[in-house]
Amino acid sequence: MSAGLILQSLVAGASAGGVYALVGLGYGLIYRMSGVLDFAHGDLVTAAVFAFLLFVGGGQAVALTGIAPPVLLGGAAVALGLTALLAVAVQRVAVAPFLARGSAVGWIAATVAAGLFLRALAGLRFQAESYTVPEILPVGSIGHGGVLALPGGGVVEVRALVVLAVAAIVALAFDRWLVASRTGRAMRAAAEDEEAARVCGLSPERLRLVAWAMAGLLAALAGLLVAPSRPLTLDLGVVLGLKGTAAAVVGGLGSARGAVLGGLAIGIGEAVLTTLFVPALHLGALNLPQLGPAPALQDVGPLLLLVLLVALAPRLVSGAAEPLD
Repeated sequence: MSAGLILQSLVAGASAGGVYALVGLGYGLIYRMSGVLDFAHGDLVTAAVFAFLLFVGGGQAVALTGIAPPVLLGGAAVALGLTALLAVAVQRVAVAPFLARGSAVGWIAATVAAGLFLRALAGLRFQAESYTVPEILPVGSIGHGGVLALPGGGVVEVRALVVLAVAAIVALAFDRWLVASRTGRAMRAAAEDEEAARVCGLSPERLRLVAWAMAGLLAALAGLLVAPSRPLTLDLGVVLGLKGTAAAVVGGLGSARGAVLGGLAIGIGEAVLTTLFVPALHLGALNLPQLGPAPALQDVGPLLLLVLLVALAPRLVSGAAEPLD
């Protein structure tokens, strides 16, 4: 196995992991600020991409090329803004009333229902089995059709590098915003001690709305980054939501930096599992068969990891991590 192919797999995995990290960041932020697991969060990813397609093509099939950049940027802006509003609506309608009554079963059922509603709403206009999404990142003219050759026979898509860079920049900016900005410090204070925050003149309710809106923006950005690289279905957000959840839990639920590391670990591990292999070994009487590649585990692997973490390390899910670090 050449070094070029290994590097190709690692870059692709890190790019996917950056997207998972963005979903995980929003998921963890919601958990630390509201104490709930938002089961509709993955569907916000799908809602953002379908809102983008609705703006660009009116719900019809969209050409992959020839769309004016202002139209693409306008669609992205609409998708980001609408998803932030949808996230706030989920908080106000499906979470806040049940938190006020202390009903965990209520917000669990309501967020699941909200996710199903968003999927059904998109399905009213988009009824095809899958859709293609035009490229938002202007990378097609770089290299040979957006592809760079690597030494040793591997290739890497330029968009994978750009997606990784965008995800890293957004994650770093988000982390610095939490630490340095007035609103970020207020959110951290409210997450640590709500009553003390009120005494200091802060409004935990308003800060929760800001947190949900930001989580919606992160989910929308993740969707817009990943959708052009794969067929878009109504279930795309479910898969990304599970992987983002796994990223948040791997990094310590509620930890911003942990979500980034967790997302990268899952993405790279996923790429290694599905594209690389360990050759068979014969050491005397010990015979080890070839391991991998196992593409069938691409979506199942993170879910199995999540189940194992919940079963074996429940403190990660109970919020043992430092809040919003």
